[in-house]
Formats: sequence, C-alpha cells, structure tokens
Amino acid sequence: SGTSWGGPRTIKNLSTVDTYGIQAVLLPGLSDKVMVCWVQIAIQGALSPDVWCSISVDNGEIFKAPVKVNDVSGTVLNPQIAVDNTNLYVAMEDSKKGIILDQSPLGGSNIAFSSDLSLGAKQGSTRHKMLADGTGRVFVIWDEVAYNQNLAVMANASKNYGGSWLSAAKQVDLDVVDGDSSNASIAAWPGGRVVAAWADTSRGRPDIYVGYSDDDGVTWSNPVSRVSSTNSGLNRSSTPFVAVDPSNKNVYVAWQDFRFGGKGDLYF
Repeated sequence: SGTSWGGPRTIKNLSTVDTYGIQAVLLPGLSDKVMVCWVQIAIQGALSPDVWCSISVDNGEIFKAPVKVNDVSGTVLNPQIAVDNTNLYVAMEDSKKGIILDQSPLGGSNIAFSSDLSLGAKQGSTRHKMLADGTGRVFVIWDEVAYNQNLAVMANASKNYGGSWLSAAKQVDLDVVDGDSSNASIAAWPGGRVVAAWADTSRGRPDIYVGYSDDDGVTWSNPVSRVSSTNSGLNRSSTPFVAVDPSNKNVYVAWQDFRFGGKGDLYF
C-alpha cells in the first residue's frame, strides 16, 4: 500500500559502468506472484549502450541475472516498456535502425527476448512512447525528420500481440502547414479509438494538438484538434500527456504552458 517500505535491493552491481533510463513495470501472469521488470542501460567504455532487463518473482526480494535485450551490442538507448496479458515489450532507439522492438512472452519465471524488429522509423528517430491496450494491440509512436526536414510524429501498430506490424510507419500529424511536431503521447481504450497528443510549431510557438485513429492505427484523423486555448502560435505549450477513460470514452490532455511568462504552468 506504500505506507511502509523495505530496504533498497541491488538488482545488479554495475559499479564499473553507468546505468540510467531505468523503468519498471508490474507483470501479470505468474499465479499470485508479482513479477517486477527493470529496464536499464549500461554504458561500457562510454560508447557501448545496451538495454538490459532483470526480473523478480518474489515481490522484489531477489532479482535474477539481467538479460540483454538488443541483438547488436552498443547501438541502443532510451528503453520504453509496455506489458499486456501475453508479452513484455521493449522499444528502443537504435543508432542505425531507428526505433526497434523486442518482446518476451509471459507466463514463466524467466524472460527470453525475440530478435530486434525494426518498426520502419528513420535513423535518428527519437522520443518514442509505447502502449499495449490488453486486447492484443500494441502501438509505438515517435518523432522523426520528415521529407521537408521538419519533425513529424510517426507510429506503427500491431493488433496480434506483436506478431505482425503495419508494413510502413504512419504519419500521425496530418496538418498540411509546415512545422515541427514532437513529444507525442498516446492512449487508447481497449479495442477502440487510439488518441495521440503532441506539440506543434506550424503556426509559430508550439501548440498542443490531438489526433485519433479508429482503425487500429492504419489511418489518422485529418484535420487534428488544437487543445491549448490561447491564440494559435502565440504562447509556448509543450510536453503533452494524454489519457482516456474507457468507461465514458472521455479524452484528457495535460501539458506545460508558458502563457503567463517564463515559468511553465500545468494546464489540463
């Protein structure tokens, strides 16, 4: 319940290298036990970043030996993790392949990751987020440089627990006005509409825009909706986070807003 805490546990003693970008998730599917997964990046020689996972099947008392996720050593950064009732998914930035994904089935006490899967992102793609909605659908969204050298929001999707993906990534920000679109967030109600929010500079300073897909990420809405309420492009809004309520299909967006000067406020 969080009212009391045990002492910290050592997942892996990596005192000779650096670790950062750590994430954690509770994993279902192991009877009445809770499995905790930590994703960590170890830097070896400052030029060899890899992503590792370690799990515990005893409520975090003991962690198993870490497993390296990516196939090719020294090329990945910034893991994002998601989980459903079947798989654990790890999406990463690869210096050569753009955004890649590995997954491991649940149900046992160990993790065994698949080979790296390219999601059709360009080299240098970044700021990716991932969502698994529990019905077999998995979505990954990211920033990449488009044909006009502006940043665009791109996404790929699976509707069979990562078994197959769209043959090409889809552009989410379908506004025809040139500008950078970035820092996307994604949410969905199970089996239903997928919603994305991002910051867009097409009309000056960044505004917050929202788009959606009703066909599992194959196509995205055009036009999109601007949710930051000041005059378009007048004040800087950034870092959106979108959430949905499946019970009433409401969509909620929070973001940082600088409409009253140099310090950012939180808007909703």
